[in-house]
Amino acid sequence: MERIEFMLPILAVIGLLMAVVVIRNQLRKRKRTDVGKITIGDIDRMEGSEFEDYVAVAFAVSGFTTYQTKKSRDYGADLIVIGEDGIKTVSK
Repeated sequence: MERIEFMLPILAVIGLLMAVVVIRNQLRKRKRTDVGKITIGDIDRMEGSEFEDYVAVAFAVSGFTTYQTKKSRDYGADLIVIGEDGIKTVSK
């Protein structure tokens, strides 16, 4: 019985730390949806597809028309950006 009583505070601390990590990750993801609040540190931690989404949103906010390609079999193209002059640019 003493062993269980000894383990309870340790388990409580582990549970609290896990909750902090989960909440921190959720806040970090929420922050990434606002392009103006994203820092270079956030960009460094992004997965490839997250970065592609970020770049597409950044171009769209800047007034460009953007189209994201499929995630596979796109021949290396990730994003098509069309400027006001109608010129298309493909991003890899």
